[in-house]
Amino acid sequence: MSALPKESMTIDSPSVTLGPWAVAALAKELAVPVQQVQEVYQKELDELAAQARVRIYLDILALRSTRAILRKRAQRPPGGRS
Repeated sequence: MSALPKESMTIDSPSVTLGPWAVAALAKELAVPVQQVQEVYQKELDELAAQARVRIYLDILALRSTRAILRKRAQRPPGGRS
């Protein structure tokens, strides 16, 4: 059996898009503007997609990461740095 090049091991099947409802629900849960959630989510999704070989769960991973980032921001004191 011959080894396959890395490129041929990438699974590019489309992930299930969580849709705007997931972003809106997260915005409501965290009490932050939908636009802010969308921006963080898109950044996280792009970063994950750039490195991913298996793309099926990228939406879910990006949403979890977005939630963690926004929660951390909410815990910072006003005007504080972290």
